[in-house]
Amino acid sequence: IALTIVLAVLMAAAGGAKLAGVSTMCEEAAHLGIAWDRYRLIGVLELFAVVGLVAGFFCGWIGLAAGAGAALLMLGALAFHRHSHDKLGQSAAAIVLLGVSVAYVAVATANLINS
Repeated sequence: IALTIVLAVLMAAAGGAKLAGVSTMCEEAAHLGIAWDRYRLIGVLELFAVVGLVAGFFCGWIGLAAGAGAALLMLGALAFHRHSHDKLGQSAAAIVLLGVSVAYVAVATANLINS
């Protein structure tokens, strides 16, 4: 439960900041070479992941799919950071979210197998 809450809060913060047009998000989109409309779409996907994670409390498969989707989003983020020649610190948020997403997927998978 704690891992779900941590991942949901982090994804909600990231997605919400993109949808709200927080200045650092606008700068990040420009730095990564992503059009603002597409960057905001990533925020929508991050918020969909939050909905799926919460739904996972009631249907484990939905949570697992949401966690896997979050991990894929973060792999994409890391690819863009690498393409932009960012240093490790500039990729830290994506790395942390990827780690939490992978941990969530592992736990959700184990829970589904054991239930």
